[in-house]
Amino acid sequence: DPASCPLYRSNDPLRYAKGMTKLFDELPMKQAHIIRNRVMNSFSCESYFYSSRNGNRLISPEEQQKIDKVFKATGLDITPKFDEYEYAVKW
Repeated sequence: DPASCPLYRSNDPLRYAKGMTKLFDELPMKQAHIIRNRVMNSFSCESYFYSSRNGNRLISPEEQQKIDKVFKATGLDITPKFDEYEYAVKW
């Protein structure tokens, strides 16, 4: 039983986002700075934000959910758009 093994890792591929160069394009100018800071705080460090924005680091499904929550909290009807998606195994 895989659940009973603490070292078990699923080999099911997950959908990672890659790049977010246009993430803030549709935001109103007045809110863009605040939302950008909140999205930046969705990552464990600032360098992860910049690496992820440029597509050098994949954005995990958990981080995508955090970013989605930031956008939903604005009250605007804007869905975050990432540059592309890639499937990978979380190991």
